[in-house]
Amino acid sequence: MAVSTINTSRAVTFPGAVLQVVQATLGGGVTTTSGTFVTTGLAASITPTSASSKILIMVTANGCYTFTSNHELHLTIYRGGSNIALSGSGQNAAFGWGYGPSSPVGTNINISYLDSPATTTSTTYTIYMASGGGQTVGINTNSTTSFIQLLEIAA
Repeated sequence: MAVSTINTSRAVTFPGAVLQVVQATLGGGVTTTSGTFVTTGLAASITPTSASSKILIMVTANGCYTFTSNHELHLTIYRGGSNIALSGSGQNAAFGWGYGPSSPVGTNINISYLDSPATTTSTTYTIYMASGGGQTVGINTNSTTSFIQLLEIAA
């Protein structure tokens, strides 16, 4: 996994300004048959400069695939050890999903979410996935790369 960081927190800031950017990438296929969320290995950490800052999380999961028909791939975001999806339970507590209705399907899933971690300590965001039917689902098929970007936004 590759990680890049840009920090502009020493500049004059105003509400809505981007204070820092962290990007991480994950190459290589990751699959699961688990009906509960398991890590994809795609993660990035950011240390907010202010407890009032927001973190804009942007995820592109490429090569998302359901290997058999009538099965779902669910993706969600964990902050530390907690799923931060706004609603749902179990595998439905997710930010995005892909579905193969009649044959195997490959797609990209994009997620954007503005989080309020209310901390100035290092905070890790990790993408988790689950299978909606107990069959094999995955990301990064066909040698694709997925990424996560974290942007600290001034309050």
